[in-house]
Amino acid sequence: MFFSSTSQENIAQKCQRWFWWFLIIHNILWVIMPTWLRYALPHDTIEGALWGQHLELGYDKNPWMNAWLTRLGWALGGTSGVGIYALSSVFVAISFWAVWRLANKFLHPLYALIAVFLLEGCINYTLVPQAFNDNLIELGLWPLMFLCFYQAIKQQKTRYWLATGIVAGLAMMAKYYTAIPLVIMFIFLVCKSEGRRNFAKSGIYLSLISFILVCLPHMIWLFQHNFITIAYAANRTENIGLSSWKLHLLYPIDFALAQIINFIFPLFLLCLLYSRKKLNQTYLAKPDLLPTFPRQFLLTMAFGPYLLTLLLAIIFGWRLFNEWGVPLASLWGLILIAFSQPAITLTAFKRFFIIIYIVMFLWAAIYAIGLTFDKRHRHSDNYPAQEIADYVTQQWWNQYHKPLKYVAGSRYIAGYIAFYSADHPSVYVEWNDQFSPWLDIKDMKKYGAVFVQDNYYGTLVFGNKKPETDGGNHFPSEILHQFPNLKIIPVKYFDWHRTNTTLKPIPVLIGILPPEK
Repeated sequence: MFFSSTSQENIAQKCQRWFWWFLIIHNILWVIMPTWLRYALPHDTIEGALWGQHLELGYDKNPWMNAWLTRLGWALGGTSGVGIYALSSVFVAISFWAVWRLANKFLHPLYALIAVFLLEGCINYTLVPQAFNDNLIELGLWPLMFLCFYQAIKQQKTRYWLATGIVAGLAMMAKYYTAIPLVIMFIFLVCKSEGRRNFAKSGIYLSLISFILVCLPHMIWLFQHNFITIAYAANRTENIGLSSWKLHLLYPIDFALAQIINFIFPLFLLCLLYSRKKLNQTYLAKPDLLPTFPRQFLLTMAFGPYLLTLLLAIIFGWRLFNEWGVPLASLWGLILIAFSQPAITLTAFKRFFIIIYIVMFLWAAIYAIGLTFDKRHRHSDNYPAQEIADYVTQQWWNQYHKPLKYVAGSRYIAGYIAFYSADHPSVYVEWNDQFSPWLDIKDMKKYGAVFVQDNYYGTLVFGNKKPETDGGNHFPSEILHQFPNLKIIPVKYFDWHRTNTTLKPIPVLIGILPPEK
Protein backbone atom coordinates (compact mmCIF):
# COMPACT_ATOMS: atom_id res chain seq x y z
CA MET A 1 0.00 0.00 0.00
CA PHE A 2 2.71 2.46 0.94
CA PHE A 3 6.01 2.02 -0.88
CA SER A 4 7.16 -0.78 -3.18
CA SER A 5 10.63 0.69 -2.82
CA THR A 6 12.22 3.66 -1.09
CA SER A 7 13.57 5.16 -4.30
CA GLN A 8 12.85 8.85 -4.63
CA GLU A 9 11.01 8.28 -7.92
CA ASN A 10 8.66 5.77 -6.29
CA ILE A 11 8.07 8.08 -3.31
CA ALA A 12 7.26 11.02 -5.60
CA GLN A 13 4.77 8.94 -7.63
CA LYS A 14 3.09 7.63 -4.49
CA CYS A 15 2.86 11.12 -2.97
CA GLN A 16 1.18 12.46 -6.08
CA ARG A 17 -1.34 9.60 -6.07
CA TRP A 18 -2.07 10.02 -2.35
CA PHE A 19 -2.59 13.73 -2.77
CA TRP A 20 -5.30 13.26 -5.39
CA TRP A 21 -7.04 10.52 -3.42
CA PHE A 22 -6.97 12.70 -0.33
CA LEU A 23 -8.41 15.61 -2.27
CA ILE A 24 -11.22 13.50 -3.76
CA ILE A 25 -12.19 11.77 -0.50
CA HIS A 26 -12.08 14.96 1.58
CA ASN A 27 -14.21 16.94 -0.83
CA ILE A 28 -16.79 14.24 -1.56
CA LEU A 29 -17.22 13.77 2.19
CA TRP A 30 -17.83 17.47 2.76
CA VAL A 31 -20.32 17.72 -0.08
CA ILE A 32 -22.34 14.79 1.27
CA MET A 33 -22.37 15.79 4.95
CA PRO A 34 -24.05 19.23 4.79
CA THR A 35 -26.36 18.18 1.94
CA TRP A 36 -27.56 15.28 4.06
CA LEU A 37 -27.67 16.93 7.48
CA ARG A 38 -28.63 20.57 7.04
CA TYR A 39 -32.22 21.75 6.78
CA ALA A 40 -31.24 25.17 5.44
CA LEU A 41 -28.27 26.93 3.94
CA PRO A 42 -26.14 29.15 6.21
CA HIS A 43 -27.06 32.83 6.51
CA ASP A 44 -24.01 34.01 4.55
CA THR A 45 -24.82 31.66 1.70
CA ILE A 46 -28.45 32.75 1.58
CA GLU A 47 -27.27 36.34 1.38
CA GLY A 48 -25.11 35.44 -1.59
CA ALA A 49 -28.04 33.64 -3.19
CA LEU A 50 -30.43 36.58 -2.94
CA TRP A 51 -27.75 38.83 -4.42
CA GLY A 52 -26.99 36.29 -7.13
CA GLN A 53 -30.54 36.39 -8.43
CA HIS A 54 -29.45 39.63 -10.09
CA LEU A 55 -25.96 39.66 -11.58
CA GLU A 56 -24.85 43.10 -10.49
CA LEU A 57 -21.24 44.35 -10.38
CA GLY A 58 -21.48 44.94 -6.64
CA TYR A 59 -23.81 44.62 -3.67
CA ASP A 60 -24.35 46.41 -0.39
CA LYS A 61 -21.75 44.36 1.49
CA ASN A 62 -19.44 42.81 -1.09
CA PRO A 63 -18.21 42.99 -4.66
CA TRP A 64 -19.72 40.55 -7.17
CA MET A 65 -17.64 37.35 -6.89
CA ASN A 66 -19.50 35.72 -4.00
CA ALA A 67 -22.96 36.40 -5.44
CA TRP A 68 -22.17 35.21 -8.95
CA LEU A 69 -20.62 31.96 -7.75
CA THR A 70 -23.49 31.29 -5.36
CA ARG A 71 -25.86 31.76 -8.29
CA LEU A 72 -23.81 29.19 -10.22
CA GLY A 73 -23.99 26.68 -7.36
CA TRP A 74 -27.73 27.28 -7.05
CA ALA A 75 -28.20 26.68 -10.78
CA LEU A 76 -26.22 23.44 -10.61
CA GLY A 77 -27.74 21.94 -7.47
CA GLY A 78 -31.13 23.58 -6.97
CA THR A 79 -32.60 24.06 -3.51
CA SER A 80 -30.91 20.91 -2.18
CA GLY A 81 -27.83 23.11 -1.83
CA VAL A 82 -25.57 20.36 -3.17
CA GLY A 83 -24.24 22.61 -5.94
CA ILE A 84 -23.29 25.30 -3.44
CA TYR A 85 -21.68 22.80 -1.05
CA ALA A 86 -19.76 21.39 -4.02
CA LEU A 87 -18.59 24.90 -4.85
CA SER A 88 -17.30 25.24 -1.28
CA SER A 89 -15.32 22.05 -1.78
CA VAL A 90 -13.90 23.38 -5.04
CA PHE A 91 -12.31 26.32 -3.23
CA VAL A 92 -10.98 24.05 -0.50
CA ALA A 93 -9.50 21.88 -3.26
CA ILE A 94 -7.92 24.94 -4.92
CA SER A 95 -6.30 25.83 -1.61
CA PHE A 96 -4.97 22.28 -1.10
CA TRP A 97 -3.68 22.11 -4.66
CA ALA A 98 -1.95 25.52 -4.52
CA VAL A 99 -0.21 24.68 -1.23
CA TRP A 100 0.88 21.31 -2.61
CA ARG A 101 2.22 22.81 -5.85
CA LEU A 102 4.05 25.57 -4.01
CA ALA A 103 5.59 23.12 -1.56
CA ASN A 104 6.82 20.92 -4.40
CA LYS A 105 8.85 23.85 -5.74
CA PHE A 106 11.39 23.61 -2.93
CA LEU A 107 10.59 20.64 -0.67
CA HIS A 108 10.80 16.86 -0.85
CA PRO A 109 7.55 15.41 -2.35
CA LEU A 110 6.71 13.73 0.95
CA TYR A 111 7.03 17.01 2.84
CA ALA A 112 4.83 18.70 0.22
CA LEU A 113 2.15 16.05 0.79
CA ILE A 114 2.40 16.46 4.55
CA ALA A 115 2.00 20.24 4.21
CA VAL A 116 -1.49 19.58 2.84
CA PHE A 117 -2.29 16.76 5.27
CA LEU A 118 -1.60 19.06 8.22
CA LEU A 119 -4.38 21.39 7.06
CA GLU A 120 -6.86 18.57 7.75
CA GLY A 121 -6.46 19.38 11.43
CA CYS A 122 -7.71 22.94 10.89
CA ILE A 123 -11.45 23.69 11.06
CA ASN A 124 -11.05 26.21 8.24
CA TYR A 125 -10.86 23.21 5.89
CA THR A 126 -13.52 21.03 7.50
CA LEU A 127 -16.29 22.62 9.56
CA VAL A 128 -16.05 26.21 8.31
CA PRO A 129 -16.50 25.61 4.53
CA GLN A 130 -20.14 24.56 4.94
CA ALA A 131 -20.96 28.27 4.65
CA PHE A 132 -20.00 29.37 1.15
CA ASN A 133 -19.03 33.04 1.42
CA ASP A 134 -16.32 35.57 0.64
CA ASN A 135 -13.97 34.19 3.29
CA LEU A 136 -14.05 30.75 1.69
CA ILE A 137 -13.30 32.18 -1.75
CA GLU A 138 -10.24 33.87 -0.24
CA LEU A 139 -9.23 30.53 1.32
CA GLY A 140 -8.86 29.16 -2.19
CA LEU A 141 -7.58 32.19 -4.05
CA TRP A 142 -4.96 33.51 -1.62
CA PRO A 143 -2.64 30.47 -1.78
CA LEU A 144 -3.23 30.28 -5.54
CA MET A 145 -2.22 33.94 -5.78
CA PHE A 146 0.94 33.25 -3.74
CA LEU A 147 1.79 30.30 -6.01
CA CYS A 148 1.44 32.41 -9.15
CA PHE A 149 3.44 35.21 -7.54
CA TYR A 150 6.28 32.83 -6.60
CA GLN A 151 6.37 31.41 -10.12
CA ALA A 152 6.34 34.90 -11.63
CA ILE A 153 9.35 36.03 -9.64
CA LYS A 154 11.35 32.85 -10.09
CA GLN A 155 10.62 32.11 -13.76
CA GLN A 156 9.92 35.63 -15.09
CA LYS A 157 7.31 34.39 -17.55
CA THR A 158 4.50 36.63 -18.70
CA ARG A 159 1.80 34.00 -18.11
CA TYR A 160 2.62 33.83 -14.41
CA TRP A 161 2.49 37.59 -13.99
CA LEU A 162 -0.84 37.71 -15.81
CA ALA A 163 -2.13 34.85 -13.67
CA THR A 164 -1.05 36.68 -10.52
CA GLY A 165 -2.94 39.81 -11.55
CA ILE A 166 -6.08 37.93 -12.56
CA VAL A 167 -6.23 35.79 -9.41
CA ALA A 168 -5.52 38.85 -7.24
CA GLY A 169 -8.31 40.73 -9.00
CA LEU A 170 -10.78 37.89 -8.49
CA ALA A 171 -9.80 37.64 -4.83
CA MET A 172 -10.35 41.39 -4.44
CA MET A 173 -13.77 40.98 -6.07
CA ALA A 174 -14.56 38.45 -3.37
CA LYS A 175 -13.55 40.70 -0.48
CA TYR A 176 -11.59 43.91 -0.01
CA TYR A 177 -9.56 42.21 2.72
CA THR A 178 -7.42 40.85 -0.14
CA ALA A 179 -5.74 44.28 -0.11
CA ILE A 180 -3.79 43.10 2.95
CA PRO A 181 -1.79 40.29 1.23
CA LEU A 182 -1.38 42.52 -1.83
CA VAL A 183 0.36 45.11 0.34
CA ILE A 184 2.58 42.35 1.73
CA MET A 185 3.44 41.18 -1.79
CA PHE A 186 4.38 44.73 -2.78
CA ILE A 187 6.55 45.12 0.33
CA PHE A 188 8.28 41.83 -0.50
CA LEU A 189 9.07 43.05 -4.03
CA VAL A 190 10.50 46.30 -2.71
CA CYS A 191 12.59 44.75 0.04
CA LYS A 192 14.09 41.83 -1.89
CA SER A 193 16.72 42.35 -4.57
CA GLU A 194 15.09 39.62 -6.67
CA GLY A 195 11.86 41.53 -6.30
CA ARG A 196 13.17 44.99 -7.13
CA ARG A 197 14.54 43.78 -10.46
CA ASN A 198 10.96 43.17 -11.60
CA PHE A 199 10.20 46.88 -11.65
CA ALA A 200 12.50 47.20 -14.69
CA LYS A 201 10.59 44.52 -16.60
CA SER A 202 7.19 44.42 -18.22
CA GLY A 203 5.74 41.43 -16.33
CA ILE A 204 4.81 43.25 -13.15
CA TYR A 205 3.05 46.01 -15.10
CA LEU A 206 1.08 43.47 -17.14
CA SER A 207 0.07 41.92 -13.83
CA LEU A 208 -1.10 45.30 -12.58
CA ILE A 209 -3.06 45.94 -15.77
CA SER A 210 -4.79 42.55 -15.57
CA PHE A 211 -5.65 43.23 -11.92
CA ILE A 212 -7.15 46.62 -12.77
CA LEU A 213 -9.14 45.21 -15.69
CA VAL A 214 -10.71 42.57 -13.45
CA CYS A 215 -11.60 45.20 -10.82
CA LEU A 216 -12.55 48.06 -13.16
CA PRO A 217 -16.25 47.19 -13.70
CA HIS A 218 -16.77 47.07 -9.95
CA MET A 219 -14.87 50.32 -9.48
CA ILE A 220 -17.22 52.03 -11.95
CA TRP A 221 -20.16 50.48 -10.10
CA LEU A 222 -18.87 51.93 -6.82
CA PHE A 223 -19.00 55.46 -8.20
CA GLN A 224 -22.55 54.84 -9.38
CA HIS A 225 -23.70 53.51 -5.99
CA ASN A 226 -22.13 55.93 -3.50
CA PHE A 227 -19.35 53.52 -2.49
CA ILE A 228 -21.85 51.53 -0.44
CA THR A 229 -19.63 48.46 -0.01
CA ILE A 230 -16.72 50.57 1.25
CA ALA A 231 -19.09 52.32 3.66
CA TYR A 232 -20.21 48.91 4.90
CA ALA A 233 -16.61 47.76 5.39
CA ALA A 234 -15.78 50.95 7.31
CA ASN A 235 -18.81 50.57 9.56
CA ARG A 236 -18.12 46.87 10.05
CA THR A 237 -14.70 47.57 11.55
CA GLU A 238 -15.96 50.45 13.69
CA ASN A 239 -16.07 49.79 17.44
CA ILE A 240 -19.06 51.06 19.37
CA GLY A 241 -19.32 51.52 23.11
CA LEU A 242 -15.84 50.32 24.05
CA SER A 243 -13.15 52.17 25.97
CA SER A 244 -10.05 53.30 24.11
CA TRP A 245 -7.75 50.52 25.31
CA LYS A 246 -10.29 47.89 24.34
CA LEU A 247 -10.62 49.39 20.87
CA HIS A 248 -6.90 49.04 20.22
CA LEU A 249 -6.10 45.87 22.17
CA LEU A 250 -9.13 43.70 22.93
CA TYR A 251 -10.14 42.81 19.39
CA PRO A 252 -6.58 42.36 18.03
CA ILE A 253 -5.64 40.08 20.92
CA ASP A 254 -8.82 38.03 20.58
CA PHE A 255 -8.33 37.77 16.83
CA ALA A 256 -4.65 36.81 17.16
CA LEU A 257 -5.34 34.09 19.73
CA ALA A 258 -8.24 32.66 17.73
CA GLN A 259 -5.99 32.07 14.71
CA ILE A 260 -3.26 30.49 16.84
CA ILE A 261 -5.66 28.23 18.73
CA ASN A 262 -7.14 27.12 15.44
CA PHE A 263 -3.74 25.79 14.41
CA ILE A 264 -2.74 23.95 17.58
CA PHE A 265 -4.16 20.65 16.34
CA PRO A 266 -2.03 20.64 13.14
CA LEU A 267 0.99 21.26 15.36
CA PHE A 268 0.07 18.15 17.35
CA LEU A 269 -0.28 16.16 14.12
CA LEU A 270 3.23 17.24 13.09
CA CYS A 271 4.63 15.65 16.25
CA LEU A 272 3.41 12.25 15.05
CA LEU A 273 6.09 12.30 12.35
CA TYR A 274 8.95 12.23 14.82
CA SER A 275 10.40 8.92 15.94
CA ARG A 276 13.46 7.67 17.76
CA LYS A 277 16.59 7.38 15.70
CA LYS A 278 17.91 3.88 15.12
CA LEU A 279 21.13 2.72 13.55
CA ASN A 280 20.96 1.85 9.86
CA GLN A 281 17.36 2.99 9.63
CA THR A 282 15.99 3.94 6.22
CA TYR A 283 14.33 7.32 5.96
CA LEU A 284 11.73 8.24 3.37
CA ALA A 285 12.65 11.92 3.66
CA LYS A 286 15.42 13.70 5.51
CA PRO A 287 16.01 17.39 6.30
CA ASP A 288 17.52 19.55 3.60
CA LEU A 289 18.55 23.18 3.82
CA LEU A 290 15.75 25.42 2.60
CA PRO A 291 17.14 28.02 0.16
CA THR A 292 17.08 31.65 1.26
CA PHE A 293 14.49 32.91 -1.21
CA PRO A 294 11.82 30.25 -0.52
CA ARG A 295 12.41 30.64 3.20
CA GLN A 296 11.91 34.39 3.12
CA PHE A 297 8.98 34.10 0.70
CA LEU A 298 7.18 31.61 2.93
CA LEU A 299 7.68 33.58 6.11
CA THR A 300 6.49 36.79 4.46
CA MET A 301 3.39 35.35 2.75
CA ALA A 302 2.40 33.10 5.64
CA PHE A 303 2.69 35.63 8.48
CA GLY A 304 2.75 39.02 6.74
CA PRO A 305 -1.06 39.33 6.23
CA TYR A 306 -1.67 38.10 9.78
CA LEU A 307 0.75 40.57 11.36
CA LEU A 308 -0.31 43.50 9.17
CA THR A 309 -3.95 42.89 10.10
CA LEU A 310 -3.08 43.01 13.80
CA LEU A 311 -0.90 46.09 13.38
CA LEU A 312 -3.59 48.06 11.56
CA ALA A 313 -6.22 46.99 14.10
CA ILE A 314 -4.01 48.14 16.98
CA ILE A 315 -3.26 51.49 15.31
CA PHE A 316 -6.78 52.31 14.12
CA GLY A 317 -8.82 50.47 16.72
CA TRP A 318 -10.50 48.25 14.14
CA ARG A 319 -13.06 45.71 15.22
CA LEU A 320 -11.91 42.33 13.92
CA PHE A 321 -14.09 39.27 13.39
CA ASN A 322 -12.52 35.85 13.80
CA GLU A 323 -14.06 34.51 10.58
CA TRP A 324 -11.95 37.02 8.63
CA GLY A 325 -8.95 34.89 9.55
CA VAL A 326 -10.12 31.91 7.46
CA PRO A 327 -7.57 32.46 4.65
CA LEU A 328 -4.72 33.62 6.90
CA ALA A 329 -3.50 30.15 7.89
CA SER A 330 -3.49 28.60 4.42
CA LEU A 331 0.34 28.48 4.33
CA TRP A 332 0.87 27.64 7.99
CA GLY A 333 0.94 23.89 7.40
CA LEU A 334 3.63 24.46 4.79
CA ILE A 335 5.56 26.64 7.21
CA LEU A 336 5.41 23.93 9.90
CA ILE A 337 6.84 21.19 7.70
CA ALA A 338 9.28 23.41 5.78
CA PHE A 339 10.99 24.68 8.93
CA SER A 340 10.88 21.45 10.93
CA GLN A 341 11.57 18.83 8.22
CA PRO A 342 11.59 15.80 10.52
CA ALA A 343 13.47 12.73 9.30
CA ILE A 344 10.54 10.48 8.42
CA THR A 345 10.64 6.71 8.73
CA LEU A 346 8.15 4.38 7.06
CA THR A 347 6.64 3.50 10.46
CA ALA A 348 6.16 7.14 11.44
CA PHE A 349 4.58 8.01 8.10
CA LYS A 350 2.18 5.05 8.25
CA ARG A 351 1.07 6.22 11.69
CA PHE A 352 0.65 9.78 10.49
CA PHE A 353 -1.18 8.71 7.32
CA ILE A 354 -3.72 6.57 9.18
CA ILE A 355 -4.37 9.22 11.82
CA ILE A 356 -4.97 11.89 9.15
CA TYR A 357 -7.78 9.80 7.71
CA ILE A 358 -9.14 9.10 11.18
CA VAL A 359 -9.14 12.86 11.80
CA MET A 360 -10.90 13.45 8.48
CA PHE A 361 -13.81 11.17 9.42
CA LEU A 362 -13.72 12.31 13.03
CA TRP A 363 -14.46 15.90 11.90
CA ALA A 364 -17.39 14.57 9.90
CA ALA A 365 -18.66 12.62 12.92
CA ILE A 366 -18.35 15.69 15.16
CA TYR A 367 -20.27 17.71 12.60
CA ALA A 368 -23.03 15.12 12.34
CA ILE A 369 -23.35 14.61 16.08
CA GLY A 370 -23.33 18.34 16.73
CA LEU A 371 -26.19 18.94 14.33
CA THR A 372 -28.20 15.91 15.37
CA PHE A 373 -28.00 16.09 19.15
CA ASP A 374 -27.33 19.72 20.05
CA LYS A 375 -30.79 20.96 21.00
CA ARG A 376 -29.75 23.97 23.02
CA HIS A 377 -28.96 26.47 20.28
CA ARG A 378 -30.72 27.85 17.26
CA HIS A 379 -28.56 27.30 14.19
CA SER A 380 -29.29 28.03 10.58
CA ASP A 381 -28.78 24.27 10.08
CA ASN A 382 -32.12 23.71 11.82
CA TYR A 383 -33.99 26.73 10.48
CA PRO A 384 -37.40 25.76 9.00
CA ALA A 385 -36.71 27.63 5.79
CA GLN A 386 -38.56 25.27 3.46
CA GLU A 387 -41.66 25.29 5.66
CA ILE A 388 -41.70 29.08 5.88
CA ALA A 389 -41.16 29.48 2.14
CA ASP A 390 -43.93 26.99 1.30
CA TYR A 391 -46.41 28.62 3.69
CA VAL A 392 -45.72 32.16 2.49
CA THR A 393 -45.93 31.14 -1.16
CA GLN A 394 -49.17 29.28 -0.56
CA GLN A 395 -50.72 32.31 1.14
CA TRP A 396 -49.99 34.32 -1.98
CA TRP A 397 -51.33 31.65 -4.35
CA ASN A 398 -54.51 31.24 -2.30
CA GLN A 399 -55.40 34.85 -3.00
CA TYR A 400 -53.99 35.64 -6.45
CA HIS A 401 -53.38 32.29 -8.23
CA LYS A 402 -50.20 33.42 -9.94
CA PRO A 403 -46.44 33.25 -9.18
CA LEU A 404 -45.03 35.38 -6.40
CA LYS A 405 -42.68 37.89 -8.01
CA TYR A 406 -41.42 39.86 -5.00
CA VAL A 407 -40.72 39.27 -1.33
CA ALA A 408 -39.72 42.12 0.99
CA GLY A 409 -38.26 42.06 4.47
CA SER A 410 -35.20 41.42 6.59
CA ARG A 411 -32.54 39.92 4.40
CA TYR A 412 -32.32 36.46 5.90
CA ILE A 413 -35.94 35.36 6.10
CA ALA A 414 -36.71 37.06 2.77
CA GLY A 415 -33.60 35.44 1.30
CA TYR A 416 -34.66 32.00 2.54
CA ILE A 417 -38.06 32.46 0.92
CA ALA A 418 -36.45 33.58 -2.34
CA PHE A 419 -34.25 30.47 -2.36
CA TYR A 420 -36.70 27.80 -1.18
CA SER A 421 -39.95 29.06 -2.68
CA ALA A 422 -40.92 27.38 -5.93
CA ASP A 423 -41.48 30.89 -7.35
CA HIS A 424 -38.01 32.23 -6.35
CA PRO A 425 -39.19 35.85 -5.92
CA SER A 426 -36.78 38.79 -6.05
CA VAL A 427 -35.94 40.33 -2.67
CA TYR A 428 -36.57 43.89 -1.58
CA VAL A 429 -33.79 43.71 1.01
CA GLU A 430 -34.81 45.32 4.30
CA TRP A 431 -37.13 47.66 2.37
CA ASN A 432 -34.04 49.60 1.37
CA ASP A 433 -33.48 50.87 -2.18
CA GLN A 434 -29.70 51.01 -1.66
CA PHE A 435 -29.61 47.34 -0.70
CA SER A 436 -31.85 46.37 -3.65
CA PRO A 437 -30.72 48.33 -6.74
CA TRP A 438 -32.23 45.70 -9.02
CA LEU A 439 -35.77 46.37 -7.81
CA ASP A 440 -38.27 48.82 -9.25
CA ILE A 441 -40.75 49.90 -6.56
CA LYS A 442 -43.39 50.77 -9.16
CA ASP A 443 -43.09 47.31 -10.64
CA MET A 444 -43.38 45.74 -7.18
CA LYS A 445 -46.54 47.72 -6.46
CA LYS A 446 -47.93 46.71 -9.84
CA TYR A 447 -47.41 42.97 -9.37
CA GLY A 448 -47.73 42.88 -5.58
CA ALA A 449 -45.45 41.31 -2.98
CA VAL A 450 -45.30 39.44 0.28
CA PHE A 451 -43.72 41.24 3.24
CA VAL A 452 -42.14 39.04 5.90
CA GLN A 453 -40.43 39.55 9.20
CA ASP A 454 -39.26 37.27 11.98
CA ASN A 455 -37.54 37.95 15.27
CA TYR A 456 -34.18 38.38 13.52
CA TYR A 457 -35.42 41.69 12.16
CA GLY A 458 -33.32 44.65 13.22
CA THR A 459 -29.90 43.53 11.99
CA LEU A 460 -29.93 46.43 9.57
CA VAL A 461 -27.67 49.23 8.43
CA PHE A 462 -24.20 47.72 8.42
CA GLY A 463 -24.90 45.41 11.35
CA ASN A 464 -24.87 48.17 13.97
CA LYS A 465 -28.54 48.08 14.92
CA LYS A 466 -29.40 45.47 17.53
CA PRO A 467 -32.26 43.01 16.93
CA GLU A 468 -35.66 43.95 18.32
CA THR A 469 -37.03 41.40 20.78
CA ASP A 470 -40.56 41.57 19.33
CA GLY A 471 -39.43 41.91 15.73
CA GLY A 472 -41.74 39.12 14.60
CA ASN A 473 -44.88 40.90 15.81
CA HIS A 474 -44.99 44.18 13.90
CA PHE A 475 -43.75 45.85 10.75
CA PRO A 476 -41.84 49.13 11.10
CA SER A 477 -44.14 52.14 11.17
CA GLU A 478 -42.36 53.75 8.21
CA ILE A 479 -43.09 50.64 6.11
CA LEU A 480 -46.77 50.73 7.05
CA HIS A 481 -46.85 54.40 6.11
CA GLN A 482 -45.14 53.78 2.77
CA PHE A 483 -47.39 50.84 1.89
CA PRO A 484 -50.83 51.66 3.37
CA ASN A 485 -52.53 48.88 1.36
CA LEU A 486 -50.53 46.17 3.12
CA LYS A 487 -52.80 43.42 4.45
CA ILE A 488 -51.46 41.89 7.65
CA ILE A 489 -51.93 38.17 8.25
CA PRO A 490 -51.86 36.90 11.87
CA VAL A 491 -48.41 35.81 13.08
CA LYS A 492 -47.56 32.25 12.09
CA TYR A 493 -45.25 30.18 14.33
CA PHE A 494 -42.74 27.66 12.98
CA ASP A 495 -40.88 25.06 15.03
CA TRP A 496 -37.15 24.60 14.70
CA HIS A 497 -35.89 21.25 13.45
CA ARG A 498 -34.10 18.94 15.91
CA THR A 499 -35.03 21.05 18.95
CA ASN A 500 -36.87 20.26 22.14
CA THR A 501 -39.94 22.10 23.37
CA THR A 502 -37.95 24.57 25.50
CA LEU A 503 -36.99 26.56 22.41
CA LYS A 504 -39.63 29.02 21.36
CA PRO A 505 -41.00 28.71 17.81
CA ILE A 506 -40.14 31.38 15.27
CA PRO A 507 -42.86 34.03 14.90
CA VAL A 508 -43.22 35.11 11.29
CA LEU A 509 -45.27 38.17 10.48
CA ILE A 510 -46.67 38.18 6.96
CA GLY A 511 -48.13 41.05 5.03
CA ILE A 512 -49.52 40.88 1.53
CA LEU A 513 -49.22 43.89 -0.76
CA PRO A 514 -52.03 43.42 -3.30
CA PRO A 515 -51.26 43.88 -6.99
CA GLU A 516 -52.54 47.06 -8.53
CA LYS A 517 -55.70 46.53 -10.54
